[in-house]
Amino acid sequence: MYRKRRNNTYKFGIFAIIFALSIVCSLIAVSPIVARADSTYSDVLADLQIDETFDANNYPLVADDYSLQVIQIVESTDGELLVYVYQPSGQAKDLRASSINISTAINDSFSPKNYTLTFVNSNGVFYKYSVNDFELLPDAMRYYSIVSIFRPFDDTIDEPASDGNVINEVSYEVGKLFTATTVNGVVSYTCLDTETILITDKYVGFIRYNNGFTLYNKYCDSHYIAFSTDKSMDKLMEAEIYFVRRDITTRINLTGEHPYSEGEPVSDTVILSEIDKGHNSPNGWFQHSYEWQRIETVSSFKQGL
Repeated sequence: MYRKRRNNTYKFGIFAIIFALSIVCSLIAVSPIVARADSTYSDVLADLQIDETFDANNYPLVADDYSLQVIQIVESTDGELLVYVYQPSGQAKDLRASSINISTAINDSFSPKNYTLTFVNSNGVFYKYSVNDFELLPDAMRYYSIVSIFRPFDDTIDEPASDGNVINEVSYEVGKLFTATTVNGVVSYTCLDTETILITDKYVGFIRYNNGFTLYNKYCDSHYIAFSTDKSMDKLMEAEIYFVRRDITTRINLTGEHPYSEGEPVSDTVILSEIDKGHNSPNGWFQHSYEWQRIETVSSFKQGL
């Protein structure tokens, strides 16, 4: 059996299952937040201070703390979802969040999606973002279960991967379920802490299967994500994987050169089950057929190498 492993670069997310809801962390009734006034957004700190219990002194400046901590979400009058983030390093580093994982359903319907973020404004350690391509639901009670938030990798403060993989984004656990409820035109927000499974280590690569020889060698690349978590897991039943792909076209000319062109990046999501199997499609000379489980343990994966 011929297999060749190579490293590749992916942006991906494995969405951990939310196990339970716990302590209520806030209950806020607020006036509608105006997203834009005369083509400008309202100030992030002014928005937060609408809540009379908000105390900016609870969010100190810590110049060497580069984390992102979601503290509130708000539905704007313009139909946008706004995210308010405490960034301890503040203007010392002026980091910008890049994306966020949100599910608008809970329990059995829980299904987080990755949304990109647009920076709106900041004031000290407080940052305000708009969630791109997000549609507010018309329900009387809306759920916003936020699993994690991301910022771009920064080689001046972040450690590169030691295994040859390339890190594009750094993630931070959020683990909060916000609800927005409208009663008589007044929107109230609640927040519950949620328990998540953290991915502590991960590795991305692919195995190349030879599909046989025709006028040229043909291959099937089976991409994989290996990871470990902070909680023991006897069996993984299902996994939802988000990734970005692009088509690459290679041409061989008379001089033996191999020019290629790249298509535009395309976001995609797949749901894998423990019973799913993958396989190659050999149709050339000296072909070999291969089959593998879509989800398997690391030890089982290694045995097949």
